[in-house]
Amino acid sequence: MMAPDETVPDLLRRFTPTPHHLNVVLMGIPISVQTNDPGLISRMQSANQEHHSPDSALLLKLIRDFEVLNDSMETTLLSAGALTTMTIGGHSMITFDCERREILGFLSASISADLLIYDVLPALLSRVVSSLAAER
Repeated sequence: MMAPDETVPDLLRRFTPTPHHLNVVLMGIPISVQTNDPGLISRMQSANQEHHSPDSALLLKLIRDFEVLNDSMETTLLSAGALTTMTIGGHSMITFDCERREILGFLSASISADLLIYDVLPALLSRVVSSLAAER
């Protein structure tokens, strides 16, 4: 009997409750954030650009896998139709569905809140701005 490969993440761990919620405005876009990472909520709260609870333009659901570290920080951005997907290393992925106005992400422990807020999300949110402008 072979031992399980420890380099491959257990994908079922990623389907976890997201008990931490916050409404924020980033890049002028109202976002409803749901996550399992209270530290991420705390950091997003301080990056919030407005001090009231806006109606959400989109849903951002992030699952932090605290047991997985990235092997690299290489970033790839792919777009096809309504979907834009960003991968970071081999274990983090965030997808924006502009039709459903949802961002779903799985983050390894090595992706800092600041990297997410100031680098990763702006790259994806620029697609949201384009999508909202196209609808007007």
